[in-house]
Amino acid sequence: MIILGLVSTHYSYLIVMADYKVYEIKFPDGCVYYGYTAKPFELRLNEHIISSQKGKSKLYKKMRLTDYDCTCRIVNTFPDKDTALEWERKLIKRTPYDRKLNTSWGGEDGENNQRKWRQQDIIKKHYRRRNRKDKYRYEKT
Repeated sequence: MIILGLVSTHYSYLIVMADYKVYEIKFPDGCVYYGYTAKPFELRLNEHIISSQKGKSKLYKKMRLTDYDCTCRIVNTFPDKDTALEWERKLIKRTPYDRKLNTSWGGEDGENNQRKWRQQDIIKKHYRRRNRKDKYRYEKT
């Protein structure tokens, strides 16, 4: 449960809860992208449009190539993040490979985020090299 805002009105409190949305961006040739967000849907789409101006992902390249000819809709809304992520993962998994524009599920929070993997691999390589130098140091006596 995420509390976005707490508004005090005299003695009562109003708790505003986040709605997680799973959305779909579909192109005329059948290619599809699934995402999830707790932000307002229109705001998230605007972020995609702004990022697509220079972005290098499959989605952003496709958006530019088709001159933004796509349909966007909310597939479903959920009260919690885990359920939304699970739905997004299932939708991506059942999409045929040649029609899939997602490179990972869950965006920045996803367990299979390739950027996180690369960062972790770089860190591991750095420590391996560092430890290797310490282990095999040659000293004259």
